[in-house]
Amino acid sequence: MSKQQQQDVRLVAVMGETGAGKSSFINSVFGKEVALVSDGSFSCTRSVEQFVYKRKDGLTVTLVDTPGFSDYGEEDYKTDAEILQMIAQFLKTQYDEKRRFSGIVYLHPINAGPAGSTAKNMRMFKRLCGSEQLKNVVLVTTRWDEACYSEEALAEAEELENSLMKPEGLLKELNDAGYQSPVAVVESLFGLEPVYLQIQEEMAAGKAIQETAAGLVLEREFEDLKNTLSERMDNIQKTVELLQSTNDMGKAEREKQNEVLHIRIKEWEKLQGEFSIQWRAWEDCQKLNAELKQVLETSRKERDELSVECHTHRERERKLNDDLNEVRSALTRQTLDLQGDKIKLLEALNEVKSALAAKTAEVEIMKKENASVIIPRLRAQLKEMTQDRDRVKATLVAKTAEVKNVKKGNAGLDIPGLRAQLEEMRKERDCAKAQLETLADAPPVPVAHNAICDLCDLNIVGTRYKCLDCPVPGYDTCASCFHLAHQRHPGHSFCKIADPKDVIRQGVLQPKAHNTITCDSCNSFPILGVRYKCTHPQCPDFDL
Repeated sequence: MSKQQQQDVRLVAVMGETGAGKSSFINSVFGKEVALVSDGSFSCTRSVEQFVYKRKDGLTVTLVDTPGFSDYGEEDYKTDAEILQMIAQFLKTQYDEKRRFSGIVYLHPINAGPAGSTAKNMRMFKRLCGSEQLKNVVLVTTRWDEACYSEEALAEAEELENSLMKPEGLLKELNDAGYQSPVAVVESLFGLEPVYLQIQEEMAAGKAIQETAAGLVLEREFEDLKNTLSERMDNIQKTVELLQSTNDMGKAEREKQNEVLHIRIKEWEKLQGEFSIQWRAWEDCQKLNAELKQVLETSRKERDELSVECHTHRERERKLNDDLNEVRSALTRQTLDLQGDKIKLLEALNEVKSALAAKTAEVEIMKKENASVIIPRLRAQLKEMTQDRDRVKATLVAKTAEVKNVKKGNAGLDIPGLRAQLEEMRKERDCAKAQLETLADAPPVPVAHNAICDLCDLNIVGTRYKCLDCPVPGYDTCASCFHLAHQRHPGHSFCKIADPKDVIRQGVLQPKAHNTITCDSCNSFPILGVRYKCTHPQCPDFDL
């Protein structure tokens, strides 16, 4: 390659650990997918690949994608020695063609795995490049989107990056690319003096790969791994021998343990049988509770129906009593009025008779004194008094007939029938009272509470024990488990509740009742809560 061609071509290597995102970095520079990208932390790059693009100013850029070390994810994986052999062969070819590297982009995942693997890869990379050539290496950290799932994780990742770049950190000799795009990172290397890597110069001097600095690092790592595996094998062998020596000693103890185990198994089988019996008894108890609950519900319905029927009979009896009392009052008032009128008529009749007798005596006297003068006038007065007497008699006859009619009206009311109906209603009321008293004297049926026992996880039926010291939602047990409550809650106080109605909840607001208003839509009486009243002139009384 001529000197002018070398000036028009830039060679940039992209290196890093397996899964660091080298292929994704190259795709970002090209703006399209040119390199195969894996979907995990295992490498999909199996050989050294070159990707070339030409800029508008005529400069040709070649990006070199290299496989990463420590790749053990696939069946056809390559060892670190094979990967180093592949990279070294490619670098030797570039050296023979006199192609220098403008720079190297080293990718380091911020969520890298064990520190030992990272340190080994960094030692290999530094020996491959050489100390002088590290000035042409730029560091790019990747996989921030996977590590920074929260603010705490972001802070930890930034702290880790700063620690790697400190004087004692693994990446202290590399140049940090900062916050730049992949294209800007690559183009930042074009202004540097192109260099050969240390392994290229070593191989040009005739050294074999295992004799280079990078090969020696790999060989030392292999020796260390070999020694570690040898120590582990020795420890395993000693452990096997120890186990074999203790196997005979522990045989009798194992037989003793087996006997104890058989005894425990028999005890467990016995306990299992007892548990099955208790479980069937519990199921029977649950069925009995369901039947008792149904009987209780039926008794409540019958009691409510009897209460409603008794209330209806009472209302009918009260209404009949009111009607009967009203009729009696009206009849009494009419009788008293008629008797008063009769007395007045009799008094008036007596007065008329007395006046007539006085007039008759006066006429007799006047006849004797002056018969010819006074007789016509007396006859006129007598006629007038006779007419008054006839009118009083007619009024008296009319009043007498009216009294007879009133008496006949009383006979038409069928007073004995009303009294018999009233007596029958009283008997029905007494029968309903007797049934209510029978229900009240019946033995109480266990009541189901709206709570679950915190020990057996069953609905509480019968007596409920509630802890007074535990906060909301509280702690409840049934009567069967209450003897265990003081073991679980030592020193706590409990309240015994026989009926859910005994629990009074504070702060529950009751809707306001409009006691004299009926809903004109659903006929609910009274209206509870908000009342809506129509104010239209044509609706004087309409409420909802």
